[in-house]
Amino acid sequence: MLSEFRPADAPRLFELLQENFPEEEALYGMRPEAFAKVVRRIYRWDTRLVLGFLRRIGRPTFRFFTIEAGSTIVASTILSFGRKAGYISMVMVDPAYRRRGYARQLLHASAEAARRCGRPYVALDVLEKNATARELYDSEGYLPLRPAAVLVWTPETDRRDRPTRVDPGIRPFQKSDAAALVAVLERATPPEVAEVLPVNPRALNPSGQLDAILTSKTRVWVLDEGSGPVAHVLATVSDVMDSGHLSGPVVSEGADMNRVSNLISTALDWLTAEGATRVVAQLPLAHRAGLAALEGGGFRVAHELRTLYRSSS
Repeated sequence: MLSEFRPADAPRLFELLQENFPEEEALYGMRPEAFAKVVRRIYRWDTRLVLGFLRRIGRPTFRFFTIEAGSTIVASTILSFGRKAGYISMVMVDPAYRRRGYARQLLHASAEAARRCGRPYVALDVLEKNATARELYDSEGYLPLRPAAVLVWTPETDRRDRPTRVDPGIRPFQKSDAAALVAVLERATPPEVAEVLPVNPRALNPSGQLDAILTSKTRVWVLDEGSGPVAHVLATVSDVMDSGHLSGPVVSEGADMNRVSNLISTALDWLTAEGATRVVAQLPLAHRAGLAALEGGGFRVAHELRTLYRSSS
């Protein structure tokens, strides 16, 4: 039976996560107790009130679908909402209940929910090496959109040259920086990708309310070479996982890559000071300057991904 997620389902969801994504779970270092706490906070009455208001004004945030067999949750997925696409994440099925059509049921429910919310597309990420999942998505009409990578940094892989002084061009993000950074991202985004996943300015500086819900901390910096921002990076730590998160760096054409490296170092230093034992980043391979900046700082590719999409109709 298809239904919506309930807070009491959190322990079972964590079990499914470990069964379906053991490599990713080990990389991120999810903490089950903190995860359950965040779930309870998301479904608290005041948070539900805010989420309900956002849905009514046309800015839905997510849907959380589960499938039960008897009284046991055997499959689940999360659907979040971009500007033009519903993004499907964590399609999980209990190994004992696979090959029964549950994953397809979740995909169909997600596509229908996206369509009802006015999103003409649905998209998802799949590991390049996950042939079984790729076969399923191919049979459901999903098409390749872009290659991407998950990269990881640890103190052992650190290759940074420490700057001898603080770079005066590195400063906190300001609201007025958004237009220039969006333009950089749009130039780096192929037209076919922009049609499905247009640049979202809000992603440059998420709201503090999100940090409160997820018990996380976020810091955002830019590199300003004198005439406005030419690079941007966002760093997040959360009680939910051992790893820190670094956004894919936004890097303008012609930016001084040595100074971009200083920007990455600023974020890494903050993340490690906040207790992150490793740092994970994900970005499209088309963003070559950002990828080069990460690899220059000691990030290595942990997983190769492919983003797929199809019509929500």
